[in-house]
Amino acid sequence: MQQAKSTDLWVEILREVRSSVPEDRFNLWLKDTTLEEITGETCVISVPNRFAREYITSRLGEILKKAIREITGEQKSLQFLIKADETASTDVNGGKVSPTVPPNPASTETVSGLYTPLREDMTFDKFIVGPCNRLAHAAALGSLEGDCFNGSSFFFGNTGLGKTHLLQAACHSFTQRNRGNKVIFMNCGTFVAEFCSAMAGSRRESFRDRFKDVDLFVLDDVHILGEGQKVGTQLEFLHLYNELDLHQRTILFASALHPREIKNLNDGLRSRFMSGVVARMELPKYPTRLAVLKKAFSRFRCNMDQSIVELVARSLTIDFRELIGVASCLAMEAKMSTTRLSESRVTEILADFIDDAEVLDLPAIEKVVCRHFGLTVEQIRSSRQARSISRARQTAMYLARELLGIAFQEIGDYFGGKNHATVIAATRRVKDLVEKNPEDRALIEKLTSELRPDR
Repeated sequence: MQQAKSTDLWVEILREVRSSVPEDRFNLWLKDTTLEEITGETCVISVPNRFAREYITSRLGEILKKAIREITGEQKSLQFLIKADETASTDVNGGKVSPTVPPNPASTETVSGLYTPLREDMTFDKFIVGPCNRLAHAAALGSLEGDCFNGSSFFFGNTGLGKTHLLQAACHSFTQRNRGNKVIFMNCGTFVAEFCSAMAGSRRESFRDRFKDVDLFVLDDVHILGEGQKVGTQLEFLHLYNELDLHQRTILFASALHPREIKNLNDGLRSRFMSGVVARMELPKYPTRLAVLKKAFSRFRCNMDQSIVELVARSLTIDFRELIGVASCLAMEAKMSTTRLSESRVTEILADFIDDAEVLDLPAIEKVVCRHFGLTVEQIRSSRQARSISRARQTAMYLARELLGIAFQEIGDYFGGKNHATVIAATRRVKDLVEKNPEDRALIEKLTSELRPDR
């Protein structure tokens, strides 16, 4: 089969597989594979190492076969060709490190993660800090400056929330402050694959030598340790952690899951992960979304109207990565358009950009609250102080502040021209009721769930 045709076919097969495999697992195990050959009965697939072959065979084999059958219309068996990565990765000083040769522990140069180069744009000055990630950001800085009670920090949360950015920013900052110190930044999948390869080749000691004299150890996607790994792999990692901790080295982890939620994890490792700062990274709220969008539009050299930026920030409760994707789409639309983007056009784009997305804004909150209390829009915006109307209005104001994070005066203007002091008093009253009264708390949770099912 010609290489071009082989590549195109594999792209189509992997596109089919994506719908059945989580993104992080797809990127870890399938992203670096290629289709070497396809015959009447067999697909020969190139994989980077033996561990990848074993994982794909046991966990993803049936999914791959199904995708191949869907694309080619034929049933195929799978064969794997292990093709070692011959490219070199870049260290934090711009040098090259061979992936098959361990860095020299005596080197005076700072060494980056054996396989994972640092991105120049993932630094602390480009990291947007908000309530959703403030603790994690402070913990990362504190670990580097020795201000934490323990030298390790564990960041967890869904994809797209900036975990990898924070880890890489820590590496950049550490190397700038400590020229000549040794830094290792790597993905947990790489650690597992390298350890299994070392054990198969009776190179356990040489594997351990790679981590000698490390000053900062940073590991991404730690939850992979619980994905069916053998006991020996977890024990080896526990040994590494203990060695680093004994010598008071700085250790940073990131995971999709809290240590308690990682299944099949060694109790000793779970305890180590929780011995330092454990910080959740969450979806950004309105002020943080606004800051992300402003910075993204500036980077795209797009002078977007402030009202449009605020509309997007109010409307979408999504992660950082998706926000930047939305900004990219709008910036392109603005450059192609002969007139300035209208709010109605932006709303159309937002609905198209995110599948099945419901725009969350003040009218949406108003609609849900009115339906629950049996009121009309005119009633809730009026100046009437009947108890049922006043309570509904206060509830809507509270939800607007909590879910959208917009200014008090903007909320007041929408609900009949009330001043900001009225909105502040309303939100405080509802907050007190939620904290003290289970029935009020249940009501707010019910309305919040209806407005934002993903919260």
